[in-house]
Amino acid sequence: MPDTMADGSPWPRISIVTPSFNQGQYIEETIRSVLLQGYPDLEYIVVDGGSKDQTPDVIRKYESWLAYWESKPDKGQAHAINKGFRKASGEIIAWINSDDFYLHGALCKAACWLCQGEDIFFIYGGCKVIGEGGHGVDYHMGKYYPDQDFRAYWDHYVPQPAAFFLREILDEVGYLDETLNFVMDYDFWVRCSRSHVLFYTGEISSAFRLHRTSKTVALKAHFDPELDGAVRRYWGKPLSPTYIRYLLKRNRHRSGVFRWHAYEALQNGNAAASIWFIWRALLQDPFFFLNKKFLSTRSLKHRYLPFLRHLLVCATKGRGSSLPRQERDSKA
Repeated sequence: MPDTMADGSPWPRISIVTPSFNQGQYIEETIRSVLLQGYPDLEYIVVDGGSKDQTPDVIRKYESWLAYWESKPDKGQAHAINKGFRKASGEIIAWINSDDFYLHGALCKAACWLCQGEDIFFIYGGCKVIGEGGHGVDYHMGKYYPDQDFRAYWDHYVPQPAAFFLREILDEVGYLDETLNFVMDYDFWVRCSRSHVLFYTGEISSAFRLHRTSKTVALKAHFDPELDGAVRRYWGKPLSPTYIRYLLKRNRHRSGVFRWHAYEALQNGNAAASIWFIWRALLQDPFFFLNKKFLSTRSLKHRYLPFLRHLLVCATKGRGSSLPRQERDSKA
């Protein structure tokens, strides 16, 4: 990167916080994705909740490049992030979880957007979704929302790893709600959107890892009630038409997640688990296949028929082999 910004001014300090707990197999990629940005004025803080795996050893490898790190029990993810925020001194702040990572140039682009002097206080872009094996499976793409109604969640979505904001917002709306374990980011976005425009850049700046040990997957039964409660907190009327629309959108999204797990299970040779995930997907959204993108000839030829054929083979033989590359790259 150049020594100064395009107008000759110094690069603003960016503070990145990584909360961590027992993600030793992924955290090194996260740390390297931050440090290898080459950003001139970076303050990187890692707050580990006392992991019992290899996480502390991985962090120690990079401690000379960290502004601060600790590994001690905390009160949860939001508490860990808030501890990092309180130590941060940067003009721009963000957090990246220990199983996600930034793409090349993410911090440079964030600084350029937030230093335009056009009342931009909060930016977000899109993020790539990758599976456990590191292959891409989808994209979480935000979009510009002129009405700024971020209460809708599924309609108005901010990919957390792709969000950056100025310190003024943090000082104004407060820190993360530590009573929340899963949707502290959503709650924070809503509070921010009440007084500032959440500006969509249209750029993909990060990667979100979807795996079986992540909280939103492993503890899905706890995630859903907390999200529903947070939505009701801002809507007030649980039977309003908008809230009912939210529930329909939510179930459609969850059906897609279960279909993705069905493909992953079949790829790993577990036909029984794949059938179970398909059943759960149908329970969430029994009419998902009526969507025009699922009724196309291309989808039937390259997605569903190969999947069903492979599923029948696995179920018949009681074992499975990996999907061919073309089928493996298809999404549910």
